[in-house]
Amino acid sequence: MKLIINNFKQFVKSSKAVFFFNIAGFTVAFTAFFVIAIQVYYDFSFNKNFEHSNEIHQFIRYHHANGSSFWTINQVLPEEIKDKIPEVKAYCLLQQTNRMEVTAEVDGERSVHTTWYAQATQGFFDVFTPEIISGSIEKIFDVQGKALISEETAKQIFGDRNPLGQTLQSGQSTFTIAAVYKDFPENCTLRNGIFSYMFPNNPSNWNYQGYFLIEPGSIDSVMEKLNSADIWGEEMFRKFSENPEEKIEYQLPALKNIYLYGYNKRINTTLSLLAIGIILLLIAFINYTNFAISMAPARIRNVNIHKIFGIDPMRLRLAIAAEAVLFTLFSLALSLVCLHYFKGSGLASNFVADLSIENNRQLITVISASILCLSLIIGIYPAIYTTSFNEAFAMKGSFFLSPKGVILRNSLILFQFTASIALICISGMIKMQNDYMQNYSWGFQKENIAYLHEGNPSIDLELLGDELKQNGSVIDYTLSWNLPGRIGMSWSRNFEGKYIDYFHIWPVTPNFFDFFGVKMVAGDNFPEERDREKIIFNQEFMRVNDFTEDIIGKEFEGFSPSNILGVVENINFESLHEPIKPMAFVVFPEKSNYQYLYLKLSGNDLPANITRIEQTWKKFSYRPFNLRFLDTTMDNLYKNEINTGNLISAFGLISVLIAMMGVYGLVLFNTRYKTKEIAIRKINGADEGEILQLLNRNMLRLLLVSFVVAVPVSLLVINNWMDRFAYKAQIPWWLFVGSGLLVLLISVVTVSWQSYRAAIANPVDSLKTE
Repeated sequence: MKLIINNFKQFVKSSKAVFFFNIAGFTVAFTAFFVIAIQVYYDFSFNKNFEHSNEIHQFIRYHHANGSSFWTINQVLPEEIKDKIPEVKAYCLLQQTNRMEVTAEVDGERSVHTTWYAQATQGFFDVFTPEIISGSIEKIFDVQGKALISEETAKQIFGDRNPLGQTLQSGQSTFTIAAVYKDFPENCTLRNGIFSYMFPNNPSNWNYQGYFLIEPGSIDSVMEKLNSADIWGEEMFRKFSENPEEKIEYQLPALKNIYLYGYNKRINTTLSLLAIGIILLLIAFINYTNFAISMAPARIRNVNIHKIFGIDPMRLRLAIAAEAVLFTLFSLALSLVCLHYFKGSGLASNFVADLSIENNRQLITVISASILCLSLIIGIYPAIYTTSFNEAFAMKGSFFLSPKGVILRNSLILFQFTASIALICISGMIKMQNDYMQNYSWGFQKENIAYLHEGNPSIDLELLGDELKQNGSVIDYTLSWNLPGRIGMSWSRNFEGKYIDYFHIWPVTPNFFDFFGVKMVAGDNFPEERDREKIIFNQEFMRVNDFTEDIIGKEFEGFSPSNILGVVENINFESLHEPIKPMAFVVFPEKSNYQYLYLKLSGNDLPANITRIEQTWKKFSYRPFNLRFLDTTMDNLYKNEINTGNLISAFGLISVLIAMMGVYGLVLFNTRYKTKEIAIRKINGADEGEILQLLNRNMLRLLLVSFVVAVPVSLLVINNWMDRFAYKAQIPWWLFVGSGLLVLLISVVTVSWQSYRAAIANPVDSLKTE
């Protein structure tokens, strides 16, 4: 141990700058890796909290015609699947709502709360097996009026009181708490809130999520049976066989894989973050190796003195290798401090995982132990070569200046440059795609549009809108069932001899198109009167189903017979991950089909207008006033992409900075070994510029090679990441050139100081030290 400490002190004395760069590089890299590892673990353990997590599969329908997947099912098909496919042990249907307002009255005190809510079928406990803390689960999903509540939600609503037997009111519905379940973890499809009985619905409504418990190892057999004539019927099965391009395929992906491989393809982001974390570690350890090698000339005398006094070379090597462990141990301690403070930083908001040390102790311990073992292995290389030659031979050059030594050292620097250029390219393209999505024209006005949500059907939103319009708070208003990007309603219908499977339904009021500036393509707009259902299709509905304008004026069976009025232009009602899909806008006579009040604001004296809107709102609703702007809500559809861009940009910058520390190590190495050469050149008349060129020539060659390697690598990653979007920004050529120039600029600035010091040094002093 004493030998290790003495060698470590000698290393620090040799160059305080090298000591600082090693500690700084390790600390930043370790902190970033801890953060990334916590998020990656969160992603890969998603939905693995269930007892039968390996056996739970979610139902989707894949349409070969347009490559679209729909994650919903009706209430009839699941029972048919279970009856006809014996490998299906159980199933559960869920209909989830983001938030629901409930009123509790306990001991005469009335309180209003907002919570997550879902309706479920009887198989909920067979499929998801939640841990029941108290109460009875008997018939919770068999009859109306009972509810299952999470421990966290029960505490929020009832405090320390026993929630069992307590009642909750939501609109016209009343729930009695029958059981309390232990909270699901955050990385779980199911949220913590309230579950209750699912009401029967028309088989034509495919508005439910289906989950099936399948015998292990039987998924291939189940998939084959699921898409057979026994399930589809002879007529539909024959149609799909004759027209495979129109085929609709039922699929059952594993629930544990949905988060990573499902709708948003999170796996690309997760693997990208993991790759960045590994690259950061590699760059940090490469830097240490370069620094350790560059310091070898200054340490040879001390090493050979130990040899003369009879210290075994193996002990010397272990002592020098242990220096890497000491650097790592010290840096790990600092990185944990940084992690603690990082959790409260703005950048931490880009992560969905809990970054606290106390909740990730086991993972952090495993990572720390692994990094310490890795550091010992990394430290062996400089230890072997620092002790493998005598002083006279070392001063002449040794391995470090041999062809093999040059190749190894240049390969390490090449990796650093390549990683830096690639990360800058990738983060730059992600930023451009994010900007493209946020500025893309959705086909309707979203600027200066605000909205209010009222889930209570007893509130007349039209009367509220009329009063706001009369008192001058808003220019105009309209209503709809849901928000763009969250339509949440779909139908499957037979029409004109065709089975139309799954198209979106957006309940709106008659002035919806005029309010948002959407143009009619054919037929008439909605009239003011709402005596019956009226329907207008988008152009994509007409194209996919091969309909012509001849269907205008005919009846279409919705919830009741609907009159087809016309065709409207395509608008993006979902995020740009998906192409425009078939859709119908429907005006219903019942006011209960409208929950969102859209308000068009003038933009003049906005604070005063919002104040008047709030005052008017309080006359109609006891719910908290929560005015939101539509453009902000729609931008949030890309929150994951924006977060990913921020993270990759931040970590890309970190990798560049750490890599530049390694470049400093390369220049330090060159100047130490070329001190005599520089002195002789200066004596023979070479100026500072020629000396700088001598020292930087190799770096520029490496940078050029790195650029050639980094461009195709980054282009491959960018194209893979962009595949998740239906609408994509163009990849500009200048992105790659600019990334290379940026790394070149940073490199030149980084190495110029050390190179300049070597260039202006007194050649006489240099020759004396030689």
